[in-house]
Amino acid sequence: MKAEDRSLLFPELQGKLRFPMEIQTPVSGSFAEYRTHHLHMGADFKTFHLNGFPAIAPFDGIVESVSESPTGYGLNLMLRSSSGLRAKFAHLFNLEGVKKELENLRQALHLLNDGIFSVKFPDHQFPIKQGQPIARIGESGTGVPHLHFELHGNGSTFNPLAHLKMNDRDKTPPELLVLYVDSSDGQKFRIPLKKKKMEFMN
Repeated sequence: MKAEDRSLLFPELQGKLRFPMEIQTPVSGSFAEYRTHHLHMGADFKTFHLNGFPAIAPFDGIVESVSESPTGYGLNLMLRSSSGLRAKFAHLFNLEGVKKELENLRQALHLLNDGIFSVKFPDHQFPIKQGQPIARIGESGTGVPHLHFELHGNGSTFNPLAHLKMNDRDKTPPELLVLYVDSSDGQKFRIPLKKKKMEFMN
């Protein structure tokens, strides 16, 4: 089953999800961009170099887990819907939101474990409603302040930009200007690309 077809398994993806911030900010990293040794599995949204913007639940669900490390995703939270759709919020500043006890727990775990922990919660311990603040966005892990947002379900990763309610959509295809090639013998090539008129054969 293709990823597009798997999205039909989740009622939340049949409409558009609420944007995961109070205001819609520009996209700073798109889905499936090539990063060093991996593809970008989410979408990044700017916070204009500021920490503390509220992260907002895009659907009703439960807080499934939180974890923290000094690298990678940093402080992150996983929200799960009743259908099994998961949303990951990464590079968070703290867990101040509608569930105050989450931030108290984070502070305790952070101090006890030198900023490295992972905890999964029992179902329904932290229920969340769509539109409620669940955390504060920051710059933990790697990078400058921004929100990294992922959507997963049934073994698939979904493009958040295709499923979020957004005012502006980028409908301009990328223009390839240069091709970089690393050969197996260690040589590197830079090949400028030129636009060519398309010719169709009968």
